[in-house]
Amino acid sequence: MTTTTPSIRDRIAALDWAPMTKDLDSFGCTIVKSVLTREECRSLAAMYERDDIFRSTIVMARHGFGRGEYKYWSYPLPEIVAGLRTALYPPLAAVANRAEVVSLQQGDGVAFAVSHRPVQGTKGTYRVNLRHGVSRLRSGHRNTMGIIFHDGK
Repeated sequence: MTTTTPSIRDRIAALDWAPMTKDLDSFGCTIVKSVLTREECRSLAAMYERDDIFRSTIVMARHGFGRGEYKYWSYPLPEIVAGLRTALYPPLAAVANRAEVVSLQQGDGVAFAVSHRPVQGTKGTYRVNLRHGVSRLRSGHRNTMGIIFHDGK
């Protein structure tokens, strides 16, 4: 018996978005479980060494953001990244403008607001600035991918 891996769109659609939306509203983040397979994670990580598919590289220490670096994909986006972006946008659009350390396993994702989220205070709702990143790596090797929805493309 052969099994086929569901498409990215099907995996995203099958998620229970009600509690995830509640977490985004309450905490500013939610775990998006098992979005990518182990093979997809490896494939994406292998792309990192290819400078021709990225438009820029940010060295975090130069900007006072800690250690490490990140890169912005060039267009057209790799198929898997474009698929994630397209599938995730509709369910996140309603709550994306809503920080906490999140523990993830390989293949998991996290969705979080970009710069602000509303918080209910004693005198009404107010905006809270958000900073985001990945936690300190204590051992091993990690690749992290960010999918940006706000760059106008």
